[in-house]
Amino acid sequence: MRPRMRWWMVGCLVAALPAMTACIVIPIGTATSAAPASPFKAEYDANLTEPEIVVDNQTDRLLTLSLQGPAETTLSVPPQEKKKVTLAAGEYEFFCSAPGVQSLSGSQVFQKKYRYVWQFSIMTIRR
Repeated sequence: MRPRMRWWMVGCLVAALPAMTACIVIPIGTATSAAPASPFKAEYDANLTEPEIVVDNQTDRLLTLSLQGPAETTLSVPPQEKKKVTLAAGEYEFFCSAPGVQSLSGSQVFQKKYRYVWQFSIMTIRR
Protein backbone atom coordinates (compact mmCIF):
# COMPACT_ATOMS: atom_id res chain seq x y z
CA MET A 1 0.00 0.00 0.00
CA ARG A 2 1.41 3.36 -1.01
CA PRO A 3 1.35 6.15 1.65
CA ARG A 4 -1.00 9.02 0.99
CA MET A 5 0.62 12.26 -0.14
CA ARG A 6 -0.26 15.56 1.49
CA TRP A 7 -0.37 18.45 -0.91
CA TRP A 8 0.02 22.16 -0.31
CA MET A 9 -1.30 24.78 -2.69
CA VAL A 10 1.49 27.27 -3.30
CA GLY A 11 -0.29 29.66 -5.61
CA CYS A 12 -2.96 30.07 -8.23
CA LEU A 13 -2.88 31.78 -11.59
CA VAL A 14 -6.25 33.00 -12.80
CA ALA A 15 -6.57 32.81 -16.58
CA ALA A 16 -8.26 35.43 -18.72
CA LEU A 17 -11.19 33.12 -19.43
CA PRO A 18 -13.77 32.64 -16.67
CA ALA A 19 -13.57 29.41 -14.69
CA MET A 20 -9.98 28.66 -15.76
CA THR A 21 -7.52 28.47 -12.92
CA ALA A 22 -4.10 26.85 -12.92
CA CYS A 23 -2.81 25.92 -9.49
CA ILE A 24 0.73 24.95 -8.59
CA VAL A 25 0.98 22.26 -5.93
CA ILE A 26 3.94 20.53 -4.34
CA PRO A 27 4.04 17.48 -2.07
CA ILE A 28 5.05 18.36 1.49
CA GLY A 29 5.51 14.85 2.81
CA THR A 30 4.61 11.23 2.49
CA ALA A 31 3.43 10.64 6.04
CA THR A 32 -0.16 9.57 6.51
CA SER A 33 -0.39 11.47 9.79
CA ALA A 34 1.39 14.53 11.07
CA ALA A 35 2.96 14.95 14.51
CA PRO A 36 0.71 16.87 16.88
CA ALA A 37 1.28 20.59 16.79
CA SER A 38 2.80 22.23 19.84
CA PRO A 39 0.26 23.92 22.11
CA PHE A 40 2.79 26.74 22.67
CA LYS A 41 2.98 29.78 20.38
CA ALA A 42 6.58 31.02 20.30
CA GLU A 43 7.30 34.75 20.00
CA TYR A 44 10.88 36.06 19.68
CA ASP A 45 11.83 38.84 22.13
CA ALA A 46 15.47 40.06 22.04
CA ASN A 47 15.06 41.52 25.54
CA LEU A 48 14.50 38.13 27.19
CA THR A 49 17.51 36.26 28.54
CA GLU A 50 15.65 33.08 29.49
CA PRO A 51 12.41 31.61 28.10
CA GLU A 52 9.19 33.12 29.43
CA ILE A 53 6.02 31.00 29.55
CA VAL A 54 2.64 32.77 29.64
CA VAL A 55 -0.34 30.60 30.58
CA ASP A 56 -3.65 32.16 29.50
CA ASN A 57 -6.60 30.40 31.15
CA GLN A 58 -9.74 31.29 29.19
CA THR A 59 -11.81 28.61 30.91
CA ASP A 60 -14.16 28.58 33.88
CA ARG A 61 -11.93 26.11 35.79
CA LEU A 62 -8.73 26.19 37.82
CA LEU A 63 -5.77 24.89 35.74
CA THR A 64 -2.85 23.06 37.29
CA LEU A 65 0.28 23.02 35.15
CA SER A 66 3.46 21.12 35.97
CA LEU A 67 6.74 21.63 34.06
CA GLN A 68 9.73 19.32 34.68
CA GLY A 69 13.12 19.73 33.03
CA PRO A 70 16.24 21.78 33.81
CA ALA A 71 13.98 23.55 36.34
CA GLU A 72 10.72 22.37 37.87
CA THR A 73 7.60 24.37 38.61
CA THR A 74 3.90 23.92 39.25
CA LEU A 75 1.43 26.70 38.49
CA SER A 76 -2.19 27.08 39.51
CA VAL A 77 -3.98 29.47 37.15
CA PRO A 78 -7.46 30.66 38.19
CA PRO A 79 -10.27 30.95 35.60
CA GLN A 80 -9.99 33.90 33.20
CA GLU A 81 -6.46 34.83 34.38
CA LYS A 82 -2.90 34.74 33.03
CA LYS A 83 0.32 33.75 34.79
CA LYS A 84 3.95 34.15 33.68
CA VAL A 85 6.98 32.11 34.66
CA THR A 86 10.61 32.37 33.54
CA LEU A 87 12.52 29.09 33.25
CA ALA A 88 16.01 27.91 32.31
CA ALA A 89 16.24 27.00 28.61
CA GLY A 90 15.95 23.32 27.74
CA GLU A 91 13.52 20.47 27.17
CA TYR A 92 10.59 20.12 29.56
CA GLU A 93 7.87 17.55 30.14
CA PHE A 94 4.52 19.24 30.79
CA PHE A 95 1.29 18.06 32.36
CA CYS A 96 -1.87 20.15 32.62
CA SER A 97 -5.16 19.27 34.26
CA ALA A 98 -8.46 20.86 35.22
CA PRO A 99 -11.54 19.41 36.96
CA GLY A 100 -13.89 17.49 34.66
CA VAL A 101 -11.77 17.62 31.47
CA GLN A 102 -9.19 15.41 29.79
CA SER A 103 -5.62 16.23 30.86
CA LEU A 104 -2.86 17.24 28.44
CA SER A 105 0.77 16.13 28.54
CA GLY A 106 3.82 16.20 26.28
CA SER A 107 7.23 17.79 25.89
CA GLN A 108 8.50 21.12 24.65
CA VAL A 109 11.92 22.68 24.09
CA PHE A 110 12.08 26.25 25.40
CA GLN A 111 14.78 28.48 23.90
CA LYS A 112 16.39 31.65 25.20
CA LYS A 113 14.94 34.95 23.92
CA TYR A 114 11.49 33.44 23.31
CA ARG A 115 8.13 33.96 24.98
CA TYR A 116 5.83 30.92 24.80
CA VAL A 117 2.12 31.63 25.07
CA TRP A 118 -0.12 28.73 26.07
CA GLN A 119 -3.81 29.54 25.74
CA PHE A 120 -6.44 27.25 27.24
CA SER A 121 -10.10 26.91 26.34
CA ILE A 122 -12.50 24.01 26.70
CA MET A 123 -13.90 22.22 23.66
CA THR A 124 -16.90 19.91 24.04
CA ILE A 125 -16.86 16.86 21.74
CA ARG A 126 -20.01 14.78 21.49
CA ARG A 127 -19.51 11.04 21.17
